[in-house]
Amino acid sequence: MITIADITNLQPASGSGFNQLYTGRFGFRDVFIKVAGSADQTAALKGESIGLRKLAGTGTIRIPEVIQLQTDNLPAYLMMERIGKGNPGPAFWELFGRQLADLHRVSAPTFGFDEATFCGNVSMDNSFRSGWNSFYFENRLEPTFRWCYDHGLFADTDFGIFRRFSNWFLADCRFPEEPPSLIHGDLWSGNFLVDEQGRPVLIDPSVCFGHREIDLGMSELFGGFDRRFYRAYEESFPLAEGWPQRRPLAQLFHLLLHVRLFGGGYRSQTLSAMKQYG
Repeated sequence: MITIADITNLQPASGSGFNQLYTGRFGFRDVFIKVAGSADQTAALKGESIGLRKLAGTGTIRIPEVIQLQTDNLPAYLMMERIGKGNPGPAFWELFGRQLADLHRVSAPTFGFDEATFCGNVSMDNSFRSGWNSFYFENRLEPTFRWCYDHGLFADTDFGIFRRFSNWFLADCRFPEEPPSLIHGDLWSGNFLVDEQGRPVLIDPSVCFGHREIDLGMSELFGGFDRRFYRAYEESFPLAEGWPQRRPLAQLFHLLLHVRLFGGGYRSQTLSAMKQYG
């Protein structure tokens, strides 16, 4: 088994609020290491390694190779290849859009995933469900809102807004009926890199078989993706009519999660999204 002692030129790195990060050399390879100091962080590293391997196994887009996951004792760590920094090639965004579309064509019979994954430091309930409406509400929206409400991040009046939204959401199928897609699950601009050849690389996944509009909604929530990315995606795997009206709905889970992770600064944006529908 590889140990931290086998790594040379070990240097602290920046980039995460949840783990200690290091770069180094293992043999002739540059490596990137995430170190966990708690049981929860260890579980998150396990979920990340599973997600990286699942995405890599599709052969659709470059993913850092997982070299080793050590969870037998603390500190646990996840060692992966270090991606050299490059500049986007002239067709970078078009390639990225097509490759994400190819990833989303990877499907499964039901929505969910057979392993626990994490978004940030929050464990995701990936229990399988036959329909996206029930998965999105029961596995994502309702438990995240409930946690925030129970911890004082939403007021009683906010609970009423969520109840009205819930009644609306559960009354009908609010997303296009499509087969489950393998999704990255946390696709913001901080979770992709550009490698030495100018190609996109996905990192820090929170995978499940979900609705592909969740990835696209998250990508638009904070910006950082060129319009060429969306045009190429649409040309390769067109979205159903009405996507602009569904976009805030697809973003709602990540807004709720940001309330949980970072506090009330996202509260008003989250409530505004719910009010559009409830």
